Amino acid sequence: MKRWFAALLATGLAIPLLWAQDAVPDASAATPAETQPEAVPVPEPPPPVLPLRVHCGQLVKVEPATSVTAVDVTKAIEEGKFAPDPGALPSTVQRDAPSGEVFAVAEFRLSPDQSVGKTDFVLRFGSDEQSDCLAMAEGTDAFDERLFELKKSTVRLLFSVREGTTSVSLAYAPTLQVPLPPSRSIPFGEQPVVEEPMPVEPVAAPAPPSPAPEPEPVAKPEAKPEPKPEPKPAPKPEPKPEPKKPADTGIPLF
Repeated sequence: MKRWFAALLATGLAIPLLWAQDAVPDASAATPAETQPEAVPVPEPPPPVLPLRVHCGQLVKVEPATSVTAVDVTKAIEEGKFAPDPGALPSTVQRDAPSGEVFAVAEFRLSPDQSVGKTDFVLRFGSDEQSDCLAMAEGTDAFDERLFELKKSTVRLLFSVREGTTSVSLAYAPTLQVPLPPSRSIPFGEQPVVEEPMPVEPVAAPAPPSPAPEPEPVAKPEAKPEPKPEPKPAPKPEPKPEPKKPADTGIPLF
């Protein structure tokens, strides 16, 4: 009896132990595989800001410069040259940017039969700062403060911004009150290489108002010919008086 009870007790204790072994999962099997981080999609680069279309053509680039070659305006005025002389080579000087500032050279590619003026644009930077155009230049010529309008294919405008500026924006001068197409800030530093110009249709100027039709001339009434006065009859000649005969005195004449 004691042997049978001991065997039954041993069997009863063994069954929970076997069930517990079956119930414990394998640690190696239960460990999930390491999850790989999901790949973050790389955003597409934004479209290039430049060239930027404007009324006269395209803004190609805006580059910083600490100094530029400019016409010696002081010497030109002393010589009486108040306006540029196309047939003479002007004297030039190397002009440095003011202290705490840096030059910004904006290059434009003009459309056919278009021009750009010195007072057409301003260059904005910082929170609320802006620079007026200081001088203009044709192509790679020296900047000339005496120029006010150019019609060449490539024109450069000179601005001045605060040192450390990283982006600028071009805007029409407030006096023109013409909005530019919406655009982001223009990178101010390394410039994209523009190999070929983009086809640009020049912005048509507003058509002048048609002149009012001239009124048709009113026909004047024909003037009636004035009646000619009838010729007056010639006055009749008055009869000549007959000579008076001498009175008979009774005295013989011979």
